[in-house]
Parts: sequence; structure tokens; C-alpha cells
Amino acid sequence: MQDNLMITIVDENGSKQFSVTKFLHKIIIYGSIIFIIILILGYFLMANIISKLEDIESKRIDALGEYHQIYEQNEILKSNIQDKANELEIINNKINDLQSVVNIRHFSKDDAERKSIKLDSITKPQKALMLQIIPNGSPLERYTKMQETSHKRQKDQSIKSSDYQVGNVTNKGYDYYTKEKEPVFATADGLVEFVRKNYRYGYGNIIRLVHTSGFSSAYAHLSSITVKRGQFVSKGQIIGYSTPSANPNVISLYYEVRFLSRGLDNLSFIDWNAENFSSIFTADDNSIIDFQSLLWAMDDILKLKAISTHYVKEALQNTKPTSKESQIDSKTNKIDSKKSQTIESKEDKPHKTKSEAK
Repeated sequence: MQDNLMITIVDENGSKQFSVTKFLHKIIIYGSIIFIIILILGYFLMANIISKLEDIESKRIDALGEYHQIYEQNEILKSNIQDKANELEIINNKINDLQSVVNIRHFSKDDAERKSIKLDSITKPQKALMLQIIPNGSPLERYTKMQETSHKRQKDQSIKSSDYQVGNVTNKGYDYYTKEKEPVFATADGLVEFVRKNYRYGYGNIIRLVHTSGFSSAYAHLSSITVKRGQFVSKGQIIGYSTPSANPNVISLYYEVRFLSRGLDNLSFIDWNAENFSSIFTADDNSIIDFQSLLWAMDDILKLKAISTHYVKEALQNTKPTSKESQIDSKTNKIDSKKSQTIESKEDKPHKTKSEAK
């Protein structure tokens, strides 16, 4: 008791004594317990942190592996793109060489004036052939309004064919408006090069036809399409149907004509027919066309057509026997039948003689 400091507290409930040594002993015990609890909690906390760090490191390694894989794929794609670019450059060079050979590249107005032609010299077969294979007339028979397309309209970036793009500002296409769904006709013989269906944005459903001598025509904002890519079509054939226009903002049909993917005076082609045959020859925007070379090409086509027709007629005539040949064949058949009868009669006579002798 001497080593202990006793503290006595007296109140109305009585007196209490506290020993300092016992209090310190409790503090030490409680402090040790708290310290051990802190150590245990710290251990688990550190273990959890280490586990999370390991997960992060594992994810980092996986991400690094994916990065290297994507990097390798990107390098392969870059190599493929470069190869395709080289192939496209080779194709473009070949196309440029072909254009130079046929002499239809980069004509100026001066070239057109030097190569001006006399319309009176064009023959009726040439006119008929040109109106059959070069786009002319309107793709719609019935419409409420037709107007030149505004150049402020946004380009359709989802459609490109080499340097061809529907709605290019250098071209002067035309917008048609119809109250009803009207049939859309091909304006010339051609091949369906491009078809886009079930598309609601930009120029919507589109058909692009390629025609002879470098001409092409495009038909956009169609409600439905009746042809397929790679199909041959004839002038006046239904290729689709227009979209009914409920208000001025809804375009029923967009139509344009191009030459070597370059813009033309579309109205001159829409107005072009047998009665108004000079419309495309006098338009300034059509000066890129070498009409003299075009007429030479028409002559070549007509000559080839005449030669093929001549050989077809000869082939048909050779397959049908002439009257003289038929007469000779009938006489030959009669002679052969008579010979067979005489042979049979000669064979029968010896038998008869043998029977009679017996």
C-alpha cells in the first residue's frame, strides 16, 4: 500500500478510492489490445491494397499486351492501305492512259469550238442511236415541279465512286416533286453500276447507271428500287419509284447526268430529243464533250451493227435449204428407194427358181 498512491473521492453517495497503479495497469492492457487490433486491421488493409495493386498490375500487363496486338494489327492495316493505294494509283494511271488514247480528257471551250460539228450532217440513224444510248429526256412523265438543285445542299459523303460523288457542287442536277408515287424511267440504255436501298439520310435510295461513251446518270430520293446492281436496262425501263412530296421540303426525285464523272448542263439533256436535237451541242457546260469524236464512235457502232446484222442474215440463210437443194434431195431419195427395190427383187428371184426346180 505504501508504493500505491490512493485517491479518495467523497460525495453524497459515499467515498471511492482509486489506486494509480491499477489504473495504469488497465491503461496498458487496453492500449495493448487497441494496438493489436490496429495491427490486425493494418495487416488486412495492407493485404487488400496489395491484392488491388496486383490486380492493377495484371490489368496493366493485359492492356499492354492488347496494345501491342492492336499496334501490330494497325501496322498490318497500314501496309494493306499502302498496297491498296498503290493499286489505285496504278488503276488511275491506266484510266488516264485510256482517256488519253480515246482523246476525251480535259476538253476546253476552245477545243470544242475547233471541233464544232454541223448538226445538219448528222444522219437519222446517228440521231436515233444517240437518243437510245445517251441520257435524254425526263426520268418522270408526271410531276408538279422541277427545279435546279441548290448548291447549298450538303454533299452525301456516304456515296463515292472514284471521283464521282452524288450532289457535287460542280454539277447542276434537278429536283422533281410529285404528289403521287410515280415510276422512274431509265433515260438511256445502260448498266446498273450502283444501288443503295433502305437508306433514309442524305440522298436516300440511289441508283447510278453507266452508259456508253463515258456518260452516267444518277437517280436519288427513290421510295423503292426495282433493279439490281449489274443489271442491264433499256431506255424507258422502270428502275424505281419516286417519293411522294407532301411539302416543298420533301424532294421526290433527284436526277443528274455526267460525263466522265464531271458535271454537265443537265437541263439541256432533259430537253434533248429528236425535235430539239441541238440542245446539248450549244450548252457551254457541255464543252468538255468532244462531239466530233462522239459522232465517230456512233459511226463505228452503226457499222458494227450493220456487219453483225449482215452475218446473222447470212447464217439464217445458210441454215435454210434452197428450193433447188430440196428438189435434188427428193430426187436422190427417189433414186435410193428405187435401187433398194431392185436389189430386193433380185434377191427374191433366185429363191423362186430354186423352189420351182424342186
